[in-house]
Amino acid sequence: YWNVVEGDAAPAPIDTILFDTGVLMGTGRAIRFLQSALGVGVDGDIGPITRGALGNAANGGAARLLSLATRMLN
Repeated sequence: YWNVVEGDAAPAPIDTILFDTGVLMGTGRAIRFLQSALGVGVDGDIGPITRGALGNAANGGAARLLSLATRMLN
């Protein structure tokens, strides 16, 4: 699950949310939740656009990551 959702590339707490959701609901759904929260195209695959948006969120600091985590969980 960890490798499929690219947990090593995701900052905390997003990495844990991706992993937990992947285990409980499937990795494709976990990735779609992430993509929806990031506001990128939702296809269930982590590609360069998703990675870039996640990197931008990580560069925005803790507040941006917590906002992203909240959107993923709602």
